[in-house]
Amino acid sequence: MSGPHERKLAALTDAHASLAHGGLEEVTGRRGTVFVGAHPDLERAHHPRIVGMLHARGLLEVLGSSPMRIARITEAGLLELDCGGEML
Repeated sequence: MSGPHERKLAALTDAHASLAHGGLEEVTGRRGTVFVGAHPDLERAHHPRIVGMLHARGLLEVLGSSPMRIARITEAGLLELDCGGEML
């Protein structure tokens, strides 16, 4: 299992990959509510707590209301990825 740093970096990476497709979409499934990348090649599910942490730091913006929220990467999130996620 990956640690918190790896989970946050994975969520930011998927949000970046999904930028042209809208971002991370909130969905409800067998495992409860999760965020998944809107890019068709992405299959990772991201816990809402991880998305919330990134949102609190200004790395993601969350739009809409539950259960149909979208999380998009911000300029600060892009800069964080450029730095290799060192500050996560």
